[in-house]
Amino acid sequence: MARKGIKTLERERMGIMDKELQDYYEARLDMFSTKGWQDLIEDIQNMKTATNTLSGIQDIHKLGFRQGEINQMDWILGLKDISEKAYEELKNEDAS
Repeated sequence: MARKGIKTLERERMGIMDKELQDYYEARLDMFSTKGWQDLIEDIQNMKTATNTLSGIQDIHKLGFRQGEINQMDWILGLKDISEKAYEELKNEDAS
């Protein structure tokens, strides 16, 4: 049996990782098209509207906590766009 060179092994390893990454993004994109995801996004948008106020903030700790809540909501609300862009970049890298 012939021994494989380091470059061949590296290419095989990267191919496996690329397939795993592709599967990861495709599963994520499938999730975004579900009714459950759409309902979650609607709920988070409503929560952000209700939370994105200084009303009830009495000290710096509560302000920091509120900022953290809003940051997490923004991350979830932007997850679809970020994932779509990353998947497109992955596909473009494979094409080149």
